[in-house]
Amino acid sequence: MPRPIVGQTFNVDDRVMKGPANGSSGANPSFGTRYGVITECLLKRHKNGARHHYYKVLWDTKQRGEHAQHVLAAIPPDSPHYQPST
Repeated sequence: MPRPIVGQTFNVDDRVMKGPANGSSGANPSFGTRYGVITECLLKRHKNGARHHYYKVLWDTKQRGEHAQHVLAAIPPDSPHYQPST
């Protein structure tokens, strides 16, 4: 049975987080969880023609990045980093 098509998960101004890389224990803060805001939504085609959603993120550290949808996660409402978009 084929997997269902997900589509775009996040919108502009949504708060997201990116977990630690490679199961890092968080001892090095540069590899810890990052929090930020979506600034732009992109739809890119890969070489095989498949379309994938990418997002430009402004992290709380004022750095910017572009990430695939599967790398990002929504911040739970009970998190101290959660700020509802206005």
